[in-house]
Amino acid sequence: MSSADTTKTVLVAGAANLVLAFAKILAGALAGSSAMLAEGAHSIGDTPQGDA
Repeated sequence: MSSADTTKTVLVAGAANLVLAFAKILAGALAGSSAMLAEGAHSIGDTPQGDA
């Protein structure tokens, strides 16, 4: 797998993870669920942050 393919894969996975994180946060806010809000925060924490 080339470096460009790896980069693309990481970017797509990161974007998908952020979409799911914000969906969880929205659902948690609408439902008043602290557990779902925590899941959203956890998903954001799992998102790749770049070349760290």
